[in-house]
Amino acid sequence: LLADLFSPVYHDLMKKNFFDVNLLYPVNFLGLIELLVIVSLIEGSYPAFDLSSFQAASALRKGISASSVKLTLQSILIVLQFTISISLIIFTIVISNQLSFIKNKDLGFDKENIIYLSLEDEFSRKQSELVKDRLLTVPGVLSATASSDVPTSGFTSNGYFPEGYSTPVMINVLDADQDFLAAYGIELIEGRNFSREFATDKEAYIINESLAKNIGWNEPLGKEISRSGEHKVIGVIRDFNFASLHEEISPLITTNKPWRDQFSYISLKVKSLNYTELLANIENVWNDITQSAPFEYYFLDETFDRVYKAESNFMKIFFYFSSLAIIIAALGLFSLSSLAAERKTKEIGIRKVLGASVISITNMMTKKYISMVLIANLIAWPMAYYLAVKWLSDYAFKFELNFIPFLLAAAAALIIALISVGYRSIKAASVNPVKSIRYE
Repeated sequence: LLADLFSPVYHDLMKKNFFDVNLLYPVNFLGLIELLVIVSLIEGSYPAFDLSSFQAASALRKGISASSVKLTLQSILIVLQFTISISLIIFTIVISNQLSFIKNKDLGFDKENIIYLSLEDEFSRKQSELVKDRLLTVPGVLSATASSDVPTSGFTSNGYFPEGYSTPVMINVLDADQDFLAAYGIELIEGRNFSREFATDKEAYIINESLAKNIGWNEPLGKEISRSGEHKVIGVIRDFNFASLHEEISPLITTNKPWRDQFSYISLKVKSLNYTELLANIENVWNDITQSAPFEYYFLDETFDRVYKAESNFMKIFFYFSSLAIIIAALGLFSLSSLAAERKTKEIGIRKVLGASVISITNMMTKKYISMVLIANLIAWPMAYYLAVKWLSDYAFKFELNFIPFLLAAAAALIIALISVGYRSIKAASVNPVKSIRYE
């Protein structure tokens, strides 16, 4: 039933069908009944064989029951179930924290309120300056820039010869106009930006901090980098994450001369409370300029989020697994506490007659199960820590792992255990002691 219930959720996350089987089809339904019978027989065979191994005289003297034989195995299974549940909860919190870190990290550029358009036809690629100027007339468009790419999942790289190097160095490259840094809020820390006033800027380069550091340039301004000619460095920008946070920030060259003099994207910094109207106005201007070119637009922040879609789905899957695991563990704990309450009915009645309070009896019945959950934590923590560290090692930029996820998981497990056991314990402790003592 749970598999059928969660099948749409699985399909939504994984884009695959969990199964295409009708469980109510007679053959399948009979198969489920058969499975139920087999599992019940296997489950019941352990106490049956265990009891049959006792000597009859010993069994009569000690008064062995099936419940006492199963108790140790059940306790082990409860600890195992809570170990799995706590591990899953910890890992879910770790993934959630990492996604929150990614969402809130300062990337070195502004990804909010940026719409970028794909230049698919030759006219818009060659006339990007005209397209920019016309789009700037749309109310709500604050600035516009043309570039060979946008900072989401990385730029292409080529071999370059920095001054003083005899062998090529692989460096990422971005072709952008003079408005790119301002539109994306990228900080220029040395030198100057590209300018229309300098015709030589078409051959000039702006580099990032990582490039200057990696090739050992303490004073990069005025240095030259060779590739199909000599290119002078006129500026240095602060590092920004133009690739996934799985990767370290790589060396980057920004040029003012695109390949074949054609840019691939136009990015618009916008300010609008009504994106529907804004996009409609942008599309009207676009169609007026390009005539037949397709209008393909994207929100940069949404594109950025899609880069980490797999992690988001991963977290959701772990959340569902954690929920199912903790429900199963709680049901097992509730069953075990109910069994214990049945076995201790007379003992509880005698304790109440002798003056024991409901609180003291409840405490007596719950402390064993709380200790089981604490043992599960001791087992789960090292395992979950190892898996979390291993998973986070795939990220160059990650949140600092601390004990908060572990403490939250422990608190959640303890609360669930208290709820599962507490209700049955309080109910047993509240029964009239006369009825408890007469209980058979």
